[in-house]
Amino acid sequence: MARADFIQRLSTLTIIPPISMVFGGRSTKPACPTRRRYAELGLLAAGLILAGYTAFANQAAVPALLYAPLAFLLLAAVRFEVGILSLSLLVTAYLALVSTWNGWGLFATRSAAENALSLQLLLMTVFLPLVFLSALSSERREREDALRDSEGRYKALVMASGNMVWRANAEGEGFLVCPRWQELTGQNEDDANNFGWLSALHPKDQKRSAQLWKQAMAKKQMYENEFQIRTRDQSYRYLRVQAVPIIAPDGAVREWIGAAVDITQEKEIASTVQRQRDELAHVVRINTIGELAGSLAHELNQPLTAILSNAQAAQRFLAADPTSLEEVRAILQDIVIDDKRAGDVIRRVRDLVRNGNIEIAPLDLETILRDVVKLIHTDAILHNVNVVLQVDPGARRVYGDKVQFQQVLLNLLLNAFQAMKLCPMNERQVTVRTGPSKDHKVMIAVRDCGEGLKSDQLDKIFQPFYTTKDNGLGLGLAISRSIVEAHGGRLWAQNNPDRGATICFTVPLCEEGI
Repeated sequence: MARADFIQRLSTLTIIPPISMVFGGRSTKPACPTRRRYAELGLLAAGLILAGYTAFANQAAVPALLYAPLAFLLLAAVRFEVGILSLSLLVTAYLALVSTWNGWGLFATRSAAENALSLQLLLMTVFLPLVFLSALSSERREREDALRDSEGRYKALVMASGNMVWRANAEGEGFLVCPRWQELTGQNEDDANNFGWLSALHPKDQKRSAQLWKQAMAKKQMYENEFQIRTRDQSYRYLRVQAVPIIAPDGAVREWIGAAVDITQEKEIASTVQRQRDELAHVVRINTIGELAGSLAHELNQPLTAILSNAQAAQRFLAADPTSLEEVRAILQDIVIDDKRAGDVIRRVRDLVRNGNIEIAPLDLETILRDVVKLIHTDAILHNVNVVLQVDPGARRVYGDKVQFQQVLLNLLLNAFQAMKLCPMNERQVTVRTGPSKDHKVMIAVRDCGEGLKSDQLDKIFQPFYTTKDNGLGLGLAISRSIVEAHGGRLWAQNNPDRGATICFTVPLCEEGI
């Protein structure tokens, strides 16, 4: 093979690939060189020239020396871009070419054709894997740079955000907290790590919040919670927190991204609205008791009159000679019974008009119904109304506030009495029926036999200040609906197929009543 062919083949093998890699490949923005980078480049150049001279210009033609440039070529492939590797390969090929041209090294021991072929095989065997390795290393560096840029932008966004954005590792321990959290609680990232953020919560919220967080991590589900945090000035603020897991392709959690929103003002507004609603409900209860004043006075007058009569009779028996102790004992027993009757009336009224905090607890629905019916017993007699109770024994235990339930039932019964004032006396009947409802609730229905409601009144009667009574406030049903909805139920009206209307509402069924 002629020297011209030898030079042409080596030129094709050594010059064209680097040119294609440098000018035809994907362009990337070079990083700003540093002193350390220049030092690495200098070391690479010097080492490559020395190793190439040792490998190809050695008169002894030792095959093992051909591995000398490989370490520096690997350094170029791993530590630098493809362009630097291409230049390094070009320098190596040039040294091999010059050495072979001058008859030095291992590739100058045979004929020109054999020497060219051996050199080509060596360059191809070394160049191609190194080019692939360099491409993979460059891609990995680009991904790492993109990840660092993304993390930098995320951290800058977190630090600049007014909201409390945070991030935790897969174990929920390593936290990146924002300045807003540090400003409120005084905790830095080290303080918040390893569940240290729990120490900033109100003591009553710490155990529950830790359980919810561990449960969300175990199930890889969204974390949602509300709690109070202690601020630097020892006051407390309400936060609503949500966090979502970032799931890897293999199903594992990479990290958690969350945000906390200060809802203190929202809580204060809700508390104010609740307090005003409770006060308004109390006013409506007082007004309702005022409507029952006449019947309650009559109901109390009966046992009080009986007590007076029995006491006078006992005095006469004691003054008689001989004294009849058996008669006196019987009279005293009647006095005790009548006193309990009056005491029960007073207790029911006192419980209804008290204005205290809402007490959510398991309740016996039948007991509440019977107490309300006893409270309006005399009023029912005055209106000539027969009250019928139909209590489902499988849906007796409910969950809620006793006084508020009594208020709703009392209002519905009195409205039913009023709706039948034009009906014949022998047809005035109110039926109170209970039974299971969907969504784990109990439905209570109060059915009258009156004239029913017009179609436009079915929802209008629940609006504030709308009333069909001559002297009504128009707040009873509005307050009743707000009470039922606050308990997670629903209140509505419907006309009966035959006559009259039925007001229905649902309340939560207690677990104990299932």
